[in-house]
Amino acid sequence: MKKAGLIEAPKRGINRITQRGLDVLKKKPQQIDEFKEFRALRHPKEEEGQERETNDKTPEESLEGAYQRLRNDLAADLLQILKTSSPSFFERLVVEVIVKMGYGGTRQDTGKAVGKSGERLF
Repeated sequence: MKKAGLIEAPKRGINRITQRGLDVLKKKPQQIDEFKEFRALRHPKEEEGQERETNDKTPEESLEGAYQRLRNDLAADLLQILKTSSPSFFERLVVEVIVKMGYGGTRQDTGKAVGKSGERLF
């Protein structure tokens, strides 16, 4: 529903219906299939020839295609979350990624290098 634009997630764990979602509900549909429309707009070639493609591809190719679609959707979701997050959340996230990758020592050591917005770090 989020990808179809019916709800939004302004913060982690909080969902809010959008104006588009309200408009869909006003129509009192028997089922909500907005995601199919979203996928058709986002991946038009996939939707048109999906049945034909499954016959033309090997199982490995079909799995790879599904994996790539999931990966692209996940990347789009993460980018949306990062764009709506606060600068302090982004800084904490960067520190966490650096520590998990093995750079910067411990979280405490790496966290000392992070300054406040607009402050020069070096």
